[in-house]
Amino acid sequence: MSSLFTTHPGANIKHTFGRRENVPFYLQFVPGNVVDVVTSDASLYYGGNNTVNSIMALPHITNEPMNPNVNRRNLSDKYRYYPLMRGIVDVPVKGDPVLLCTIGNINYYLGPLNTETNLPTFSEDPNKVGFILPLGGEDISEYDNEIQESVLKGQNPNFVNDKTNHKRMFKIYNDNLDHPWNPETNLPDYDEDGSVKDRYIRDIHGDMLFEGRHGNSIRLGSRHKNPYVILSNGRDEENVLESLGDGSLISITDRGSLAQHFGGYEIKNSNHPNAINGKLSISEFNLGSDSIFNFRSSMGELVKISNGGEIPFSEIIYGYTDSQLLFHSDRITINTKRDDLFLSSYRDVHIGSGRNLTISTNHDLFIESRNIYLGKPINYNNNEEGESRAMEPLVLGQTLVNILTDIVDCLSQAHIFTPSGATVPLIDGKSIPIAKSDGKGRKALKNIKDEIKTILSNYHYIEPNDYGNTKDRQGTTT
Repeated sequence: MSSLFTTHPGANIKHTFGRRENVPFYLQFVPGNVVDVVTSDASLYYGGNNTVNSIMALPHITNEPMNPNVNRRNLSDKYRYYPLMRGIVDVPVKGDPVLLCTIGNINYYLGPLNTETNLPTFSEDPNKVGFILPLGGEDISEYDNEIQESVLKGQNPNFVNDKTNHKRMFKIYNDNLDHPWNPETNLPDYDEDGSVKDRYIRDIHGDMLFEGRHGNSIRLGSRHKNPYVILSNGRDEENVLESLGDGSLISITDRGSLAQHFGGYEIKNSNHPNAINGKLSISEFNLGSDSIFNFRSSMGELVKISNGGEIPFSEIIYGYTDSQLLFHSDRITINTKRDDLFLSSYRDVHIGSGRNLTISTNHDLFIESRNIYLGKPINYNNNEEGESRAMEPLVLGQTLVNILTDIVDCLSQAHIFTPSGATVPLIDGKSIPIAKSDGKGRKALKNIKDEIKTILSNYHYIEPNDYGNTKDRQGTTT
């Protein structure tokens, strides 16, 4: 009922005898206004699962006379329109302008349409016509003036309350990213004064953007010819770019460090000592574990040590400029509901925590490596006297038990020669044989031998030295 033949006063032809006649032409798409939206089975115009995401709309151009007082709560199915695209749906809200068409006796809509306000939140219908009224018979006197005005435009009062002031997203020229990279250094080309070459070239191309109504977006674009994908949620109303201050952010980049892509950001509701009125300004991307005020164990220091101690950890962590993936949020949960979780890295795996790190399992915990170090390796640190100290190895429990048992057995069987040539057991300072108890609390060697086995853990085990090639398994802290 939307695609139609119509005429226009300016489009006419002159007949032989001077009579003029309007020329009919075909309108595939007709502008219209959304009356109601079917979002679930609780919607007013729900008519089965096949009607989900359909809309009820009134066309602005029609061959039928429109009743200005049409009851919008009782529209027939001839005013129902389905999404034009099968796999992509941008469901409008009440009052949104749309394009309507009819193909194969099926009504479709395309939109919502953008307007001169150019906002992702809501586009007021520029075709203000008489029938855009509240739902038939609806009393709007209980609403405040702002909502009444919006309802008179056909908007949903609930949406009016939830409407935000998010701006259209920008793409701003980036000195570090929007120009060719030096293939030898994998960095931007710089002039002698340290500035980026060709800074005057700022004619950049735009990105493909999918913007939601409330500060969420998907960006498919590139810096120069290097692609990137950014998913953002919870962007502040005043921000026109994704940032590390967004509620959650997933970044997939091909070139450039995280600092070059995002720079600094602000944390709200922070109890950090440097926070001002609960807001903490962060100059650039920083690991959460190293953001703790006066932290004791820096993840960065261990990263530096594990890489030989030569390269600054800031370069290792924050200076990376090749392809990388960032998950950034207040909380991240990775969960499998049936099978395994695999975390694998071609090089190192670094785990840092500002508080505790817990690992729990209902069965066994396996840790296999060339060497295992508990605590920060001190081979790289000197004590206060300037003396170098080395890490100390752990004790093999069963080996220690065997050695201590042998010592006790040796002492129990040991005798001394008396001046007369006779042999007597070893005695203590009270002339009591050490193999016997004095009955007053002193334990005999036999008692000590029985207690030696209690030093063994029933739950925790380490690898023996004779397993595999010990020489090959001995390494350094590097």
